[in-house]
Amino acid sequence: MTRIELDVYGMTCVGCSNTIIQYLENQGAENVAVSIHKNHVGFDWVDNKIPDDVLNGIEKLGYKVANEDE
Repeated sequence: MTRIELDVYGMTCVGCSNTIIQYLENQGAENVAVSIHKNHVGFDWVDNKIPDDVLNGIEKLGYKVANEDE
C-alpha cells in the first residue's frame, strides 16, 4: 500500500467530504482522510500511482484535483 496525498478544491461541507470518502472507498482506497479546510485528501492505495480514471471520477463529482504527490 502507498499513501496518496491530493489537493482537492471545491469541498465546502461535511457532505462533500463524505461524498469523496465514499467514492474512494468504492474504488478500493483505504484509510481515507479528508480535510475540507486544507483542501486535502489522503488515502492508502494498492499501487504507487492512482489510476487516471479515479482522479477523473473525483472531478466528475464536481471537485478539482490540483496535484498528485507520490
